[in-house]
Amino acid sequence: MPNNRYLVLLAITLSTFFGGSNFNAGASVVADASPYVVATERFVFATIIIMIFMLLKDHTSIIAL
Repeated sequence: MPNNRYLVLLAITLSTFFGGSNFNAGASVVADASPYVVATERFVFATIIIMIFMLLKDHTSIIAL
């Protein structure tokens, strides 16, 4: 059980780091591109990553997609 606790603490630390750095990265990206383009790219990238995880988890069934 102690491994789960460390894994949870690591996940919280990483999410705080990435969430906090997102504001700095977003400010510099929006200076070069439209906010709509940036938002669309983020959602497309996230969708692709989630679909890959779904296929890896249950590669025998593609019905969920």
